[in-house]
Amino acid sequence: MSARPFLKKTFGQLLRYGFSGLVVNGLLYGLYLGLTWFGMQPWLAATISFASGIPLSYATHRRYTFQNADSSARRKFGFTGAYISGYFLQIGGLYLLFNIGEIPHQLAQLTMMAVVALWLFFVQKLLIFRQS
Repeated sequence: MSARPFLKKTFGQLLRYGFSGLVVNGLLYGLYLGLTWFGMQPWLAATISFASGIPLSYATHRRYTFQNADSSARRKFGFTGAYISGYFLQIGGLYLLFNIGEIPHQLAQLTMMAVVALWLFFVQKLLIFRQS
């Protein structure tokens, strides 16, 4: 595949990823804020909201973002592994920004959601939903 079609396809995927990510992550961030508002520790609220989003993210990104019909156990396993790496990145960043950097947990969580979203786009694009 030459560079131009690859970049055009990637740009389209990135736009779809961004749109669907705003919807999914908006819901998850709302869940996070609600849980912390009721007194839950930020790391636990982040864990619950992150885990809640995995099935929705898989369905959305497989069908809509990357337009991939393969729903094999291997692909699901790879997707889950990617999200586990994203979880540790998010929790580590939340710890650094909130506990060490003393940034308000709301801003720390929002920042890490953006960082993890970019990480997961490239992992999914290059490893999970790559085209042969």
